[in-house]
Formats: sequence, C-alpha cells, structure tokens
Amino acid sequence: METKIGLDDYLRNHSVDELKELPLHEIRESNKGKVDIVDIVDVESIRTDKSLIPLKPFPLEVFPESLVGIIKRFSNSLGVETEVIASSMLTFASSAIGNTIRVSPKHGYEVPVFIWLIIIAISGYGKTPAISTLFRPVENRQSKTYREYSERLKRYKESLNKDKQGGSSETVEEPILEHFFASDTTVEALGGIFESTPRGIVIHKDELAGLILGLNQYKSGSGNDRQHYLELFNGKSWKIDRKTGVKFIPNIGASIIGGIQTATMPKVFNKDAIGEGLLPRFILQNTEYKPTKFQREGLEPEDLKYWEDTLYQCYEIPLSLDDNGFVESKVLILGEDALNLFEAFHNKYTELTPFLS
Repeated sequence: METKIGLDDYLRNHSVDELKELPLHEIRESNKGKVDIVDIVDVESIRTDKSLIPLKPFPLEVFPESLVGIIKRFSNSLGVETEVIASSMLTFASSAIGNTIRVSPKHGYEVPVFIWLIIIAISGYGKTPAISTLFRPVENRQSKTYREYSERLKRYKESLNKDKQGGSSETVEEPILEHFFASDTTVEALGGIFESTPRGIVIHKDELAGLILGLNQYKSGSGNDRQHYLELFNGKSWKIDRKTGVKFIPNIGASIIGGIQTATMPKVFNKDAIGEGLLPRFILQNTEYKPTKFQREGLEPEDLKYWEDTLYQCYEIPLSLDDNGFVESKVLILGEDALNLFEAFHNKYTELTPFLS
C-alpha cells in the first residue's frame, strides 16, 4: 500500500531542487474556472501552498516604538487585528510618498513604493470602519485643498470677466486642483487626475470586487482599462487612445486599498488573473474572525493626531519635474542587509513558483 505524506514532511527531508524533479500529475480544473494545485506525490493540494510558503507574523518591530503603541490601540478600539492596521497604514503612507521616491536593489532596477492591498474578511469583520478611520486624514487634506482651489477659481473667473470689460490689468493664473484620492476609477477619470497630480493618489474602495470585475466594461467591454491598471502598478506612463482624442500622461501612480469578502475572492480572481499578473500585484491580508466584545474605549485625539501628522510628513516630501515633465524621483538604494533579504526572498519564491496554485 502506497503511503501518503504531507508536503511539509517531504520538505523536512528533501531540498526544493529535489521537489522540482518530482513528476507533475494532472491539473484539475473545476467548473468554476479555478485551477487546483498539481498533485505531487499524492499530497492534498489544500496543504501545498501553506507548506511551501508558511504564514509569518507581521514584523511590527520594523515600526518606531511610538507607532507600534498607536497601532495596538487602534487595533483594540476598532476590533481588528494589528496586522490590518499596520498594513493599511503602510498603504496610505505609500500613496502620500508617491512618485517622490523609488526603491532600487541594483542599478537600472527602480520600483515605485505604491502598495496594492486587499483585506480578505467575512462580512461583519470590521474592515470598513478601520480603513475609514485611517483614511480620514486624506479626506481632510482633500477637503482643505478643494476649498482653497474653489476660492482661487472664483478669483480667476472674476479676473476673466474684468478682462472682457477692459477693467483689469491683473493676471490671475487658472488654478489646478491637487488630488489625493479618487472615487471614479475609470481610466479617463484617473488620467485627468494624474495630469494635475504627478505625485499619485490612493484608490480607496470598501469593496474592491466591483472595481476589479468592472475593468474592461467601458463601452460594453470594448475598452482596455484592465491593461492600463496593469501598467499603473509599475508607475510608468499612460498613452490613452480614445475616439475623442489621444492623451499622454508622463506620471501615473496609485496605491489601492479595500476589502473583499472571503467567499467572493474566487469569483474575482480566476486563473486568468494570475496568468496576466493582476493578482500578484496585490498584497493579500487574510484575516481571522474572532467574536469580539464591544470596546467602550475610543481612540484618543492624540493618537489620531499622531497618525495624521505622520501621513502629512509623507505628503511634504518635495516633488520636482524635469524638462520633459517626468518626476525626478529620489532613488533609495537598498543597504546590504535589505539587499540580502530581498535576494533571498526573490530566489526562494522563484524556485517555488511552479508548485504554487
């Protein structure tokens, strides 16, 4: 009788190279369009991914001690895991830093810092109140900027009227609204935002399923929004070709944050989403639902102010453009310790990729 072993047991006594030499059996495809992991030496597929890439605790120790305390207090008051708070903070901070910074593991290889985060949770987990609380400083900044823009726009229109009547020699420049987030996530809308906001923005949706499933639905499915989103992650540039005209946007960039219910994930990300590279662009924050009692202790104003100040410091990083209109990003070279971690992760993940579902 053939003995079945778990993949974790196999890896304790064999190398990844030996695993790669094993014969691959049939890839089973369900009627839902999802592809199961290959059956290697009769190992149950449900255990394969977890054995190859085990779950690891979120490294809270990388944050300043003062911020760790705030993360824990936010977590306790809002009733969600500390990992959800920390991951969301990083995502919002990445949008505030935007195109001002690039990270480089080696010469000629520069990547933007924008993060795409999906929080996977069942309905009632509490992800929406948590994300909304962290999002509030972005809304406040947008509100203040819009009020200032409205006042400048009013003065600009008044100056135009005076010019027409020949009664004004004052030149008032037409104001440009700076954007910090987007509600309309079509390529046309985002293109207009990026033209006036080379730093980049955050796209915040309570439920990301609608956004992802709606890609390529422009004009009854004849658009290419999905392809533009794939390019958006790399922070390069957009050339948008429509019947109404052509638009070239040198600087694009957006962080994305939102939730997807656990049962909805397979419907949103089928096998095509993996092959085309959409799903791998997201960080998936899986949550564990635990019934929690109501917390009477709310968030302290000092903690909320600390988070707002931290985020606003990121917004204050200077941004400059070259003669061609491209952002002159400051490039941060990975130090030796960071490069060692990046190299080890890259090499191991590349080895394991053929065996992941």
